Amino acid sequence: MTNPQAPRNKRFVGPGAMPPGWSAPLPPSPNETPLGLPPTEEELEAAAKLQDHMLENLAKTSAPTAPQPQAIPTHATNAKPIPLNHNYMTMPKTSHVRANPLAGFFRKPGISVKLPSGVGFYPQEMVELTPTGELEIFPLTLADELILKTPDALLNGAALEQVVISCAPGVKQPKRLLSPDLDVILLGMRYATYGNILNVESKCPKCGTENSYSINIQQCLDAVTVMEHVLEVHLDNGLRVIVQPFDFEAAIKAAAAGFEQAKMIQILQRDDFSEQQKMIELIKITRKMSELQALLVASGIQEVILPDGSTVRDPQMILEWVTNTSRGDLELLEQEIKKLNMAGVPREHEVKCTNCGNQWKAELSYDPTSFFAKSSSK
Repeated sequence: MTNPQAPRNKRFVGPGAMPPGWSAPLPPSPNETPLGLPPTEEELEAAAKLQDHMLENLAKTSAPTAPQPQAIPTHATNAKPIPLNHNYMTMPKTSHVRANPLAGFFRKPGISVKLPSGVGFYPQEMVELTPTGELEIFPLTLADELILKTPDALLNGAALEQVVISCAPGVKQPKRLLSPDLDVILLGMRYATYGNILNVESKCPKCGTENSYSINIQQCLDAVTVMEHVLEVHLDNGLRVIVQPFDFEAAIKAAAAGFEQAKMIQILQRDDFSEQQKMIELIKITRKMSELQALLVASGIQEVILPDGSTVRDPQMILEWVTNTSRGDLELLEQEIKKLNMAGVPREHEVKCTNCGNQWKAELSYDPTSFFAKSSSK
């Protein structure tokens, strides 16, 4: 039984129904039904009529038309509409976008350098020079410097390529740079970032004392020598080999070879390896260094001219030939390619030992994995 005094809820079906959001109840209606009681026949009949009336009105009303998406107009009168699936994060800047007032304070070129190749080895569009025939070099950013001080990141080549694009934007294809040109660019980065003085350490070959000396970078850049464009090597078997300096990728391979050589020295000095373990590791490293040596020599060969006058330029065929040539021919090719690589900035510098007075010529390495390991004061 329902308590006649219990609260009574309203059945909101008519004009007296509570609108959404109202908190106070409306005055009771005479047609109110007690909570929990089944509806009467009159209420069911009234509800059915109301439903029929609503369906009839709905059928007479046309469905609203959904608004069609429109292309967003651009500011230019003759511009094409922007596609509906356009990524607005990459929309072109319009005239109302304010220019960065700090743009005039972005880094500027720190030095312009002449490339040893004279860009004669490259396609015309590969290197963009100033009207005076020089390449502009910008200082390193913080991100560039961190990359250059991480040797492991440099060994894959991609990191150094990124730094060259950042600091020498005139170079459009860094991977095709020849090694002497890359050395000049690295030295220019050093000058533009840290100043004209490069501090270097070298061990005296006589007494073993570590000596520190300074190099004037501007003088090195002024003494850059030009590369020969064609060098032909004649072998005893009748082959003529056209060689060139190492390129960017070969320079990375050379750095990797130096890394493997350093690993070999470390293994020889380890006390926790047995002689047999040392021998196994040394054999692995020696094989890897031989493969790298063959890759380096092959990368320095433009073409091979056979005795009948036909030529071979396929890199894979040349590599296969280099791998299977005699040791004497391999060493001759390596020496001639090294001569070309010695063009560009001077590599040897006179040093006098502070301990014993011995004088010798110390060779400066422009290996990017170590060249930027320490910054110089200006």
